[in-house]
Amino acid sequence: MAQSYSVSLDTIVREHNLAIVNRAVDYDRVQITTWEVSRPGLPLAGFYDYFDATRVQIIGKLEITYLMDMRPETRSRSIERFISSGIRFCIVAHGMDIPPEMLSSAQRHQVTLLTTEHSTSDFMAKLIVSLNRWLAPRTTMHGVLMEVHGEGVMITGESGVGKSENAMALLSRGHRLVADDAIEVKRTAPDTLVGSSPELIRYFMEIRGIGIIDIVENRLVGMKDRGVYETPGGAILYKAINVLETITLDKESAHFKAQLAQKYADIVYNGQWFTPLREALDAFANSLEKTVTGDVKLKLYKGNMINAGVTSPFTLYDEQTASFGVDKDYDQSDATGFINLFGLSIKERAKLSKNWPEVK
Repeated sequence: MAQSYSVSLDTIVREHNLAIVNRAVDYDRVQITTWEVSRPGLPLAGFYDYFDATRVQIIGKLEITYLMDMRPETRSRSIERFISSGIRFCIVAHGMDIPPEMLSSAQRHQVTLLTTEHSTSDFMAKLIVSLNRWLAPRTTMHGVLMEVHGEGVMITGESGVGKSENAMALLSRGHRLVADDAIEVKRTAPDTLVGSSPELIRYFMEIRGIGIIDIVENRLVGMKDRGVYETPGGAILYKAINVLETITLDKESAHFKAQLAQKYADIVYNGQWFTPLREALDAFANSLEKTVTGDVKLKLYKGNMINAGVTSPFTLYDEQTASFGVDKDYDQSDATGFINLFGLSIKERAKLSKNWPEVK
């Protein structure tokens, strides 16, 4: 038996900006299970053969005009029979005023009344398209769905063959990711399939092996514990910042930051977030990282993150100076004095150690 789908009335109300005139007690529980809509002209005239109360009932200018031409007692009976027929809600189009008899009957039978400013035909067309989308038969497929030059392209294959990596290559060329790993495919028409991403993983992409850490860690109380963590987004950002720091931080700052990083990790791991020390370390990092900004390009492949380029307006790297070539920025003769001074303590120790007594 084919699986059926439903959409909540509240979802349709919010999607089409419908105004609620009477909110029934079961409003939040009403589910729409069919894309078919009805204009209840014949039922209002008394013909209820083949009437389907599960359909969306839309009343337009024609129906309202017909009702208002009736004698009051006839109108009341017609509306009462329609509202009590088992429908859970009704939509009045064209922004028409709802007859008082319809409002009072809806309040008695707890039927939700809604209105829209759109014309009946326009609203029905939009609603049918919307319901077809929500209620379409669907399946979930394993793969990656991309939009390439306006066309949907699905990449399929066994796990680990590189589907996401190929998608990354397409992304780098300006194409758009629709869904990764799980693709929800709906048949909205006999010849139309629409692919999308499940809400839970929308805007996420899995790159195999990136950010997986398998470690034995030391708990606060001293015991050791094995943990397997997967944070691909965090790993990529961490790698990108490290690459950026290679050209924006001087050596001493970078080394001191690395020393404090261990202490900062201990503070966070041990749950000492709300402490003066953590705030002081944050202040240091915030000050140091003011110039750590720029663009980093990483290649992600089979668990590896490879630096493919980095630029920054605050770069400390100058190729001409760093080349050691003969130019005005670097005088090679300066190295002689530097080597003599830098190696003086080593030379002095070697000279004096010749007269030291033997150390056992």
